[in-house]
Amino acid sequence: GAARNPATTAVYRNEPDKAVSAFTLQLTAGTGAPVVTQLIVTGTASAGSSMTETSAVKIYQDNNADRVWDAGDTLISSTTFATNAATFTGLSIPVTTTLANYIVVYDINAAATATRTLTASVTGASHTANTLTNNDNADATLTVTSQTLTYGNGAAQPAAKTVYRGYTNQAFDTFTLSTNGGSATVS
Repeated sequence: GAARNPATTAVYRNEPDKAVSAFTLQLTAGTGAPVVTQLIVTGTASAGSSMTETSAVKIYQDNNADRVWDAGDTLISSTTFATNAATFTGLSIPVTTTLANYIVVYDINAAATATRTLTASVTGASHTANTLTNNDNADATLTVTSQTLTYGNGAAQPAAKTVYRGYTNQAFDTFTLSTNGGSATVS
């Protein structure tokens, strides 16, 4: 079933675990102990494909039902897209009468294209028993945003001193580097 939606947000290249969809599982009628064995997530990208814009797609049990990934969530499975479909196989997710919340998250590719938008929804599920109704739809829209690396002077410059050849580990300048989001590598 559908859950409350994750928030639409900006994401940055190389940023992990960005919630894009949420769904719930709950046994509402019937008998037995159904187990979800496969889920299919369909992603969309405003251009290109979900495969080129993401490096992984994951399903977590959202233990605190806040619709964002955090350290308290339980990883169920991780895979990658084949164009715009990600198939999670070999699952063993028990479905009980207690509502369980799940989120679909993306790891944004380091080469993702700025301004592209990404969505996802669970479009298929296989299970071992009972009737399963899937009514998940696209939830959040993630927009890939360009990163800006900013260089600045350090807060306190080292005192002036004479440095001789052969001296090591002598501070002669301080500086700061920051980004507007995500992470960056300086080489």
